[in-house]
Amino acid sequence: MILWDGDTEDWRYSKVTNGAQIVCDNIIRDAKSKTGDGNIVLIHDIHENSVAGLEMALDQLSKEGYQFVTVSDLLKYKGHSEYK
Repeated sequence: MILWDGDTEDWRYSKVTNGAQIVCDNIIRDAKSKTGDGNIVLIHDIHENSVAGLEMALDQLSKEGYQFVTVSDLLKYKGHSEYK
């Protein structure tokens, strides 16, 4: 089971005009205040505003030195060789 540390509540902004910017701001907020090394932020990729907001946030956070990996890679980095 994989759980998350930060919830962007991106689904709330799926039909809002400036939803992508709100999602971006929420992702950055969670990345900086609710997460740490190896933590997971929940985002739904079924909404256009979520995807656009994620792309914006990844660009900004990358410039600040954050790194992003898949859950599979995260488990390997944290010393877990197998998961089901």
